Amino acid sequence: MLNLVIIILLSQRQALGLLNVHPSPSGTIPSPDYSATVDTIQAMVFFTSREGMQPVVPGDNVPTLNARNVSFFGFSTDSAVRVRVTALYSARVDKVEVYPLRAAALLPPPTISNNSISLSMDGPRQICLIINSLTDAPLCIFADPLESFVPTPSTPGVIYFGPGTHDAGVISVASGETVYLSPGAHVNGRIELTSDGGACSRLGKGVAVRGRGVLDGHAYPINATGPSLVSLGCEGALLEGITMINSPKYHLDAGYPYTNVQWVKGISWGYSTDGFTGGSQSLIQHSFLKVNDDSLKPFGPGTYVSDVVIWQMENGCAVMGSWNLNSDSGFITVRALDVIRHERNYADYNPDALLCFMHGGSGNLSNYLFEDVRVDQPGWAALQVFIQPNPWAHPVGSPGSIRPAVIVRNFSSTGHFLAPQAVQLQGLNVSSTVSGVFLDAVTFDGRLASAADVSITGNPSFASSPVFCVNCTLSIVDVDWTKEQKCSLPTSYCKP
Repeated sequence: MLNLVIIILLSQRQALGLLNVHPSPSGTIPSPDYSATVDTIQAMVFFTSREGMQPVVPGDNVPTLNARNVSFFGFSTDSAVRVRVTALYSARVDKVEVYPLRAAALLPPPTISNNSISLSMDGPRQICLIINSLTDAPLCIFADPLESFVPTPSTPGVIYFGPGTHDAGVISVASGETVYLSPGAHVNGRIELTSDGGACSRLGKGVAVRGRGVLDGHAYPINATGPSLVSLGCEGALLEGITMINSPKYHLDAGYPYTNVQWVKGISWGYSTDGFTGGSQSLIQHSFLKVNDDSLKPFGPGTYVSDVVIWQMENGCAVMGSWNLNSDSGFITVRALDVIRHERNYADYNPDALLCFMHGGSGNLSNYLFEDVRVDQPGWAALQVFIQPNPWAHPVGSPGSIRPAVIVRNFSSTGHFLAPQAVQLQGLNVSSTVSGVFLDAVTFDGRLASAADVSITGNPSFASSPVFCVNCTLSIVDVDWTKEQKCSLPTSYCKP
């Protein structure tokens, strides 16, 4: 009798709008690997596979490892819930690992019964389960906040996609409009800002893509020179809540100021399937990426990133500070970053690290802070700060410099990085130098970083050795960077 009462009370949360478990879109095949319930309510478990992508050239653009896939499901809540997962491929679960480890430390340990797992979640967050050590078949759980914006199909200025599967093709959005993907919507297509009326210039403002649905780009071939899954060339663009899979290029390409990304998830497999980029004073928060190229590209001055979970595949960096910027940039903060895994386990063409600069452009870069970074399964290297002309840079003469400061503060890894030196620096010439790198409370597998962890390639006079310290950065940077950034729009994290 008590169990029946509990089930009724839990189901009432959905009816009262305190919990929204995303329904199954008709026409979409659920995951063959997992099923799930949230507070006894059946959830739709989606599935995306590396094998389902379409490379530009057969055998190219897709990682050459064994077949991989990711199952995932989502729901919205502002309170604790009980999740139950069933492994459909096995009669028994022997082991379950919760990532990121920072989240695992805050949650009660999951319990196992035969092939089912029960897990309590404390509210909105993104986690992934590795079950029976199947790293290539994780289950990711995306718990979002309750929606603050829930339009109807007739709401003015809204392009609305309700529950179900939609073959939408190219979705054109104009200045001031919103594309809304409701919970249970599976939209096959891509989104771009229309070129009509000058909306692709700095006059375009207030464009949004929102909701809790799934945007799927599988119909488009992976192409480094082709379209991105979402392209919003306007000031004040907002991307909120949706899940993006099978992107043909960037998940979000938004190079104008005040881009705002909140609670967005991206999973894609090919080269050039980068995560998010925005213009100056952009904000990226509470999001998740499992991609095979650079996850975050905070190129615009004053960009602020926080509370992002990344599973970085082998061809990219978790954070790319510069790919050939030809304008000055800086005052960029990346804070509270959890890296579940970095799959790059060998030295190839640079960059090979988690935090990277591969700078071949003419811009001068300064004042970068990477703070509170946790790496659960390290790959090849932790930090690369390189000035190096490369195939993706237009000839610029002598590139700019990276100096001071690049601060890495409170960085830790569970396990060792595989490179002989986890920190790698390289300048180019007397006018293209690297200096002012500070490693503040940086630890590798519990050991403080030291000079033995650093390599300087090329002419050592063009790259200064880093400063090692603990709690020393207050004497290095005594400026509130948010004030330096001179933000003015409400979509930014700065106030006027």
